[in-house]
Amino acid sequence: MALGGGFELAIGCNLVVASESAKFAVPEIKLGVIPPVACVVLPRAAPRRKAMEWILTGEEIAARELEAYGLVNRVFPDDAFEAGLDAFVGELTSKSGPVLMLAKRAQMESYYAAYEEALYKAENLYLHDLMALHDAQEGIQAFIEKREPKWRDA
Repeated sequence: MALGGGFELAIGCNLVVASESAKFAVPEIKLGVIPPVACVVLPRAAPRRKAMEWILTGEEIAARELEAYGLVNRVFPDDAFEAGLDAFVGELTSKSGPVLMLAKRAQMESYYAAYEEALYKAENLYLHDLMALHDAQEGIQAFIEKREPKWRDA
């Protein structure tokens, strides 16, 4: 269960995984208060009317429903949660750490920017920060040579 502040914490994360039986909710309305972080983040992360429904009803939301709306990245069966999580983490950690950080940074810095400014920021990161890394050159060279890359900038 990720309720109230726990759900607000989850929706503030970059990636969210859950088991099939996981439930989420912002039940504050039932206590006569509101979930302030959810009021700001949910309408930006999910369809506005669904966010409104979740906040105004305080009802539990299944992990699969949140996955359908893009608030949960992966849902794993309860009995295979650890294996699914390990595979997902393995998928991420097989990539270059610094390149992952730059991809995250490019998204975060451009998210609320106007299109032209966002494109400028992402291109600037690409040309100056990313291309200065060994891993960027290694990834391209490994692709050309049809081999697995050997990340060094980790």
